[in-house]
Amino acid sequence: MRNVDTVYLRSDAILATLRTRQIGKTLLVLEECASTNDVAEKTASEGAPNGFVVIADQQKQGRGRYGRVWLSPQGGIWMTVVLRPPIVSEILQGLTLIGALAVARGVSSDLGVRARVRWPNDVVVGQRKLGGILAEAKVHGNELSYALLGIGVNGNFHSFPIEGARQQPISLLDLVGSPIDRASLISSVLAEVEQLLDCISTSGEQRFLDLLKQIESSIGRSVIVELEHKSICQGILESYESLTKVSIRTENDQHTIVDASSALSVVYVD
Repeated sequence: MRNVDTVYLRSDAILATLRTRQIGKTLLVLEECASTNDVAEKTASEGAPNGFVVIADQQKQGRGRYGRVWLSPQGGIWMTVVLRPPIVSEILQGLTLIGALAVARGVSSDLGVRARVRWPNDVVVGQRKLGGILAEAKVHGNELSYALLGIGVNGNFHSFPIEGARQQPISLLDLVGSPIDRASLISSVLAEVEQLLDCISTSGEQRFLDLLKQIESSIGRSVIVELEHKSICQGILESYESLTKVSIRTENDQHTIVDASSALSVVYVD
C-alpha cells in the first residue's frame, strides 16, 4: 500500500475539532506502535480514564478478530478507546457493531462516502472492506475492569489486491481521490461512538438496531459462518436479533440464531 500522506497526526489538531463530552478528551498519539489495543491495555491497567484514546500513524503488528493480521500502514486511522464501568451489558456485548456503525456514520458525515456495516465487525463500501473493529475486555472475577474498542480505517494510502484474501480492501484515498483530513474524521468517529453509547444507555438496544438497519449491508445476503467446534451454518442472513446475534435461514428453511462471539469466520458468497 503506497503511502501519500507524510503529515503525522498531532493531538492538538484532533482536540481542536473534538465534539465529545468525554471520549478523546485525553489521548495519546504515537508515530507507530505494535498495536493500539496493546498500548491501550497497558495504559488502562495503569489507570487511564474512561474515554482515553490511543492513536497511531501506523501499527507494526495490527490484528483483527482471532489474532488475524491487519495491515496498518502510515496514513490510516488506527485507534483504541478505553471504556470503563458502568457499562450496560448490551454495550459490552455489542462493541464491534457500535464501532462499525460509528465509523460508517462518521465517514458518511465527514466525507460523503456511503459506507455500510457488514456483520459482525466490518465497514464496507460496495463489497470491499474499508475498516474493521476489534473489541476486547479485561475482567477480574465477575467484574469488568475495562473494555477496549479498537478501530481501524484504511485512510491516506492506496489499497491493492491481497492474494487469497476473501475480503478485498478499499481506502478513503481510493474513494475520495485526494488525502483526507484524518484529524477531522477521527473527531467525527469518536463523536459517533459517544452518541451511540448514549443512545443504547438511554433508549435501549432496539433504537440502536433501528439506526443500524439504515446503514447495514448484510440482511438478505448469502453467508457461510464457521462456528466453534468447526460446525458450519450456511444460508441467508435475515435479521438482527440483538447486538450480537443474527438469524440465518438455512436451506431446509430452518432459522438458526448465530452469536458473533462463536463465529470463527464469516464469508459472504453473493
